[in-house]
Amino acid sequence: MRRDALSSSPAPADLSDGPAEEDSISMKIAASIRPLCGGALAVLAAAGLAACAGGIAYAPPKPSSGGGGGGGQNCIVAIAPANVQMVGINLFSPAQSACDDKTYQAVTGYFGGSTVTNSQVISVTHSGTDFIQFVNLDSQSPHTAADVGTWNGSYPNVSLNPAATPSPTGSDISAPGFTAGNINPGSKSRKYAANVPGMYIFGCAYHYQSNNMRTVIIVM
Repeated sequence: MRRDALSSSPAPADLSDGPAEEDSISMKIAASIRPLCGGALAVLAAAGLAACAGGIAYAPPKPSSGGGGGGGQNCIVAIAPANVQMVGINLFSPAQSACDDKTYQAVTGYFGGSTVTNSQVISVTHSGTDFIQFVNLDSQSPHTAADVGTWNGSYPNVSLNPAATPSPTGSDISAPGFTAGNINPGSKSRKYAANVPGMYIFGCAYHYQSNNMRTVIIVM
């Protein structure tokens, strides 16, 4: 996975919602949902698309039966379809507790909506016209929402780059190496598509290793 080189200061997320941005979104969405694997046919099934993107095809979760699996909770919460679907981020304001999911283990710091609530595994409906936008509700710390890798029953042991350049407005969250970039307290990310069904692991470049700040976004 390619990571941008570190710079002297984190690259800020694009907070513009102006006409120029909105006029170009449809063109960028069209580009983002083209086949993601070189030479792949446009008629690839959703499983194939997710496999060559940043995640894997979604299958209904099976509860863990001990032996290092998740807890007993179901942390999956669906965001209702909307033109802009907000994903909230918080770790410290107030201190965010983990939700110990029976399939996806402990998730911390991400949830549906723009009001601080319990940590969640987030489910959205794929769409070529709706967007996802991340909002940092933490008053104490910047955060990111970045592709961590592929779910194989556990979370990858990786280091994320907090200075990585944000993915272009309108690109799909399934793109390998996707990142919303640095999001300062009270700020929003660019708007992104979620049009490739699959299961994608997201984490905060600042707190993925230190605080297990992570979640799974399921695109149905």
